[in-house]
Amino acid sequence: KSLQNLERDLKPLEDKIHYLEKLAAEVKKKNPEEAAAIEKKIAQLRALHNDLLRRAHDKIKIAEQSQGQEMFESALKDVLNWIDRTKKALSEDVRALDVQQAEDLLKKHYELGEQIKDKKYEVEYVQELGQRLLEKNPRLREVEAQLKHLGTEMAMVKNMYRIRDAQLKEQLDLQLFNREAERIDAATKGHEAFLDYADLGLGTALIAQKHYESPNVERLLKRLNTEWAELRDAVNRKGEKLRQASDQKGLNRILEDAHAKLDELESVLKSDELGSDLRAVKDLIQKHSVLEQEMGIYENKVTVFYLSVN
Repeated sequence: KSLQNLERDLKPLEDKIHYLEKLAAEVKKKNPEEAAAIEKKIAQLRALHNDLLRRAHDKIKIAEQSQGQEMFESALKDVLNWIDRTKKALSEDVRALDVQQAEDLLKKHYELGEQIKDKKYEVEYVQELGQRLLEKNPRLREVEAQLKHLGTEMAMVKNMYRIRDAQLKEQLDLQLFNREAERIDAATKGHEAFLDYADLGLGTALIAQKHYESPNVERLLKRLNTEWAELRDAVNRKGEKLRQASDQKGLNRILEDAHAKLDELESVLKSDELGSDLRAVKDLIQKHSVLEQEMGIYENKVTVFYLSVN
């Protein structure tokens, strides 16, 4: 187990060394006199990394001779457990009530995205272990099926992440709009109150007093009332369009979620995996039942949403 972790942890360092090499190239341009020392340090890091990888790989090969299958099963189990937790997190129904919550949800989502990105090294390691087993014994159909299942599950995680990303961005846009709409509404009401008091009230008083400018004041008040009514109508029409757009986006989000669940259910139905023992069979049955229940939930969501907008 410790050897597996060592090799897995060493792989991400490859990207960091590449980054250091690019950084070193920029530093050498600005400080040519330091070029030799920088190249020496980079070469030492590269040699040390390669040596550690080689030694870890050699020890793992020795261990694989006696317990390769166990190592593969253990590493695969760890990844699949992480996938299950990640899928559960991505399928949670989250709602932002304001801009701050929407931004916080997106930040948390991006952090999960970094975890998914970093997980590729562990997934590649499991795939390498499986391929080595298949090279030694091509008849290991179960290993082949497990690798296929792993690829399907990771693809599903990435798809769910993409859908959630779009949802959270829509929620942020909606909360930004709501905040701006509240500001406009407050400002509009303030202007309306001011006009009622300052312009209309004063204008009506001037007309009542038969001021010599009464005809002009009356025309101005009529024009003001007409323009204000037109403005309110335009605001109402715009609000209705935005509500319709929000309803459509809400329906699209529900349908995208349901589509992701359908893809997941379809992959389960296409899978030839029947479980290696009674416990595995029970786990598969439970997972299948959960998917069916979730599809029922999404069907109800679509129905309720349709009734609410009609």
